[in-house]
Amino acid sequence: MDVFHPDHAGPARLGQAAERAKTARQTVRHLFELREFVARQEARDLRQWAQLVDADTSLPPASPKTP
Repeated sequence: MDVFHPDHAGPARLGQAAERAKTARQTVRHLFELREFVARQEARDLRQWAQLVDADTSLPPASPKTP
């Protein structure tokens, strides 16, 4: 990858650099959105799993002890 310096670039190079910067910003934004989506999905899955575990391990109602 070549080094970009605005003093040595013509209008075409400046346009290319601006387009690459825009693409990079979009990529970073999409990665953050994906990370948030995955975190929400994992939280939902953990809640569902906890509900299943709670339902599976619940004890039957206590019966009164007879002397």
